[in-house]
Amino acid sequence: MARRAAVEAGQDAVKAGEAAARAAQYFLDRHRVESANRVSGGPADEEYVDAATYENGTQLITADGVCYLNGIALPGGLGVGSCTAFAAGFDRWIENIDYFIGKPSLDDKDLPAFYLKAYCKFDPRTCGYALTVQSSRYPGKVVVGPENGPVLGGGLGRLAKGLGKVAGPGSKGASSWIDQSKLKNVPGHWGEGIPNQKGVGTRWFDPANPKGTTLRIDKGNPAHKYPSQQVDHVRVTENGKIIGRGGEVFPPGTKVTDVWEQAHIPLDEWITWRYWNRP
Repeated sequence: MARRAAVEAGQDAVKAGEAAARAAQYFLDRHRVESANRVSGGPADEEYVDAATYENGTQLITADGVCYLNGIALPGGLGVGSCTAFAAGFDRWIENIDYFIGKPSLDDKDLPAFYLKAYCKFDPRTCGYALTVQSSRYPGKVVVGPENGPVLGGGLGRLAKGLGKVAGPGSKGASSWIDQSKLKNVPGHWGEGIPNQKGVGTRWFDPANPKGTTLRIDKGNPAHKYPSQQVDHVRVTENGKIIGRGGEVFPPGTKVTDVWEQAHIPLDEWITWRYWNRP
């Protein structure tokens, strides 16, 4: 009976896996631009961003000292001591999980949080106290048994494949300083964004390409020596290329300092664009 239930549920798991994979394409979209600029000799005000994808689709992004596992900010005090060790362990668990666990009725974007919650429920020592408590508040009820939903034993790897791309990393309220009506062009699956390390501002990363495709909105400083910095402005990078005012695409390797005024797009101008990366 359990085997029949597993087969039937496995069919649903495949469908859910396909949906999760599509949603998963979202996660890396936020972190590409700034790291690309760093590699190509970008300005000093670009914070370093690192991204890694593990064998079974788990993604770890580190920005300004904060680790994001499949888009979720991890607190300090992990049981294994480092984000990379934690991500590697989680990725192995995704592949080798050998118990039945029901898939909740949640949106794809909530699946990364749900599986992290399940991981910490079954291995709280590795998660550490802070993450175990944090994840316990995530949506979805972790249940055991094939009668509870799709079987995620051998099928969990397929279902969770690419979970890291479901949503970009985010910090709650990171963009609260901006008039929300001006964020209509920010791709929804890029998440809430993360605050700038220096100055008031928010950054988003393309989950599919966090090191090459990013968006940043900075609050203007009326006392700044450059006119482009005196008003709220936007920095756009796609596949490592700077996109400037009017949607002009600059050649790879172009430094922000070479096209300073063009690269800093007034926010009031950018919100008139049809898309986040072009008018």
